[in-house]
Amino acid sequence: MKTLQIGQRSFSAVITKEGELFSSLCPELDVASSGDTSKEAFENLKDAVKLYLKTLAEEGELKSVLEAKRRKYVKEQPR
Repeated sequence: MKTLQIGQRSFSAVITKEGELFSSLCPELDVASSGDTSKEAFENLKDAVKLYLKTLAEEGELKSVLEAKRRKYVKEQPR
């Protein structure tokens, strides 16, 4: 697992090979992307997460969505 650093926030990045492509997922935000290489999948995910966060901020929903997703993500983690 890698870490996405977006500004002062850190998120997980899970990269897996699926056939000829690599898929990437940020489980905390439920944002996904893909690429031809692991590095490309990671960079594409970083871009997708940045766009997602920017859109939430523009809509005034950033804080409430991050709090809700954080609660959901923490609740789903095995103990």
